[in-house]
Amino acid sequence: MITSEDIKTLIPQREPMLMIDKLCKIDYNSADTKFRVRKNCLFVNDYRHLDVEGLLENIAQSAATIVGNNALKENKAVPIGLLGEISKCLFWQMPHVGEVVRTNISIITEALGVMLIQSSSYRKNDVLCASTKMKIAAAHNLCNSICKDDANISSTVCKDNANILPTVCKDFSKIVSFERSDRQAVFDIILLPECDIYRGHFPDFPVAPGVFNLRLLRECVEILAGMPMKFFEICKCRFNAFIKMNAAKRVRLKISYVVVGDAYHLLATLEDFHDNTNYMDFTGILEHDYVAKKKKTI
Repeated sequence: MITSEDIKTLIPQREPMLMIDKLCKIDYNSADTKFRVRKNCLFVNDYRHLDVEGLLENIAQSAATIVGNNALKENKAVPIGLLGEISKCLFWQMPHVGEVVRTNISIITEALGVMLIQSSSYRKNDVLCASTKMKIAAAHNLCNSICKDDANISSTVCKDNANILPTVCKDFSKIVSFERSDRQAVFDIILLPECDIYRGHFPDFPVAPGVFNLRLLRECVEILAGMPMKFFEICKCRFNAFIKMNAAKRVRLKISYVVVGDAYHLLATLEDFHDNTNYMDFTGILEHDYVAKKKKTI
């Protein structure tokens, strides 16, 4: 069994973004990992559950261990495994603080440095938390990837807009403004480079984590719904470009939605505010989180 210190030889994530404690099994096509949910985890919410976004990060890192392990076996430098796509993703019961999440990864196909994986994650008593497919791309040189810098927005702009709306995702972003019309909304957002997550994602080349873009989407939907929300299903989420966070980044989140009962059926796009670079396309369903609502009213 490989522990967290040895896992660091296979993936570039570091605390506070490291979401694997033990690597129980690994070979060319599969991996099994374990992660204990701690109360100080970035992805633990106010009612002591691991958020869906944290579970997705655990799955992505578990898959990336295969990329790193295969590279070491071939005497190559360990590349960075980047999340390219999430599809056919369903969520059930999220684990509590103190529980151990067990994640099983298997490769379906691999070509041109991109692998399609199938995963299943379980909480205590082998209760299924989530099942999903993901595409993980091996980036051998993140500097020369499709990351973009934005010299037009500085940290001064972030401070000027700090009191416009509440902080979203802790120190990850600030909402400058949003407009809402019939079943559509547009949010003007600044991503903050000072956020603590960039100590661990990735220390040398800080990139906005795809799962935090999903958290940003969820919290914007919570503004629209006026109550806590949670992901129920991700039909497809494609990360089209990566946001390099060496400076503050201004983005636009466009959401189209239909409300069916307690669920919001979404089409969403995250794009650059200035040049319209498409960072993320999302299709899926969020539903009311009654557990969170109950906790907040107690």
